Amino acid sequence: MRRMSVLREFQSLAKTDLFARLADGAAANICVVTPNRRLALELEREFDARCLSMGLVRWEAPDILPLPAFVERCYDDALHAEGGEALPLLLSDVQAREVWQQVIGESETGRDLLDLPQTAAQALAAWRLAQAWNIAGALEKFEGGEDTRAFAAWAREYALRLRAARLTDGALLPGLLAGRLQRRPQTLVAYAFDIMTPQAAAFLAAAGSDVLACAPAARQSRVMRCSAESPRTELEEAAAWARARLEAGAK
Repeated sequence: MRRMSVLREFQSLAKTDLFARLADGAAANICVVTPNRRLALELEREFDARCLSMGLVRWEAPDILPLPAFVERCYDDALHAEGGEALPLLLSDVQAREVWQQVIGESETGRDLLDLPQTAAQALAAWRLAQAWNIAGALEKFEGGEDTRAFAAWAREYALRLRAARLTDGALLPGLLAGRLQRRPQTLVAYAFDIMTPQAAAFLAAAGSDVLACAPAARQSRVMRCSAESPRTELEEAAAWARARLEAGAK
């Protein structure tokens, strides 16, 4: 599968080695990116717990952040560097969704939609997927169904409006920043990515001098099945089980 070949582009790094490098602080010039904010916070918590277990009373905060935040940081660096005035302005998610709503609402296929805001939100999500998997340029090459043709027309108009107003959005940022990165970490680690999109892999390969992949240790699991007298009882028992696990320190 394509997703597996993308992940194999990066050499693997053990988690213990990752923590050892992070312990060197800023001198190591290492940055860790994760798929989402929750994983970034959890990895930072684990690193802090490791430092405490070693008897340390202070240490440098590790550079760990979600991939979208890292991309935006690179954009901010480029924006404030020489020639940054040539970069398009970045729309927030709310602003991008508003542009989509305008595009759809003014189109022939979108004028009669009952829930325009929801359609705009779904179109924005589809746009992100198309950019992440590098298929945006092929949207109009396939006949598809009525919905596919409508989305392809909206996407074309959306892209035209962004270019005309010198704007960009988060989905386009990785491609926009190619060749414009100002600050490259010596080591860039992709942590806990089950799926690495082609767009993300290409961006990371250009953003770090040494790009590595690190995966959390696999956990043993045990499947159990039980029955309940009613749906309400099932929910109550599930909630009680989850609470007991949390109180016992389970993650």
